[in-house]
Amino acid sequence: IRDAAKKELPKEFAGSYIISVSGLQLGGRGRDGVSGGEGGGPQGLEDRLKQGTQLERKGADPIAPEKVLLNQQAQVRYFVFPRGSQPIQASDKEVVFHISMGLMELKVKFALKDMAYQGQLAL
Repeated sequence: IRDAAKKELPKEFAGSYIISVSGLQLGGRGRDGVSGGEGGGPQGLEDRLKQGTQLERKGADPIAPEKVLLNQQAQVRYFVFPRGSQPIQASDKEVVFHISMGLMELKVKFALKDMAYQGQLAL
């Protein structure tokens, strides 16, 4: 997809798995009574998102994000995960992106067979 878009990823994303999420509204006070910026303003929110997010695979340790970045103009959050010593492999079959913060929980499953290009896993 990156080849078709002809758009390079920023250098800070090199060697990482990136998941972008749009429409994640976390500002203001939620039903759990927790302010979106509690704990140090916007940086506190980013830290809480970082702590409550992971990539999950069966039979392997979860992967926690190194960074959570916000594109203010597009209202998109980028979750930057390290490839590390246990990279995602086609044999994992499925990866779950999981965010849990207070009462909010989001889980999205990715079938790795759908992420292959020319027979190779393209992440």
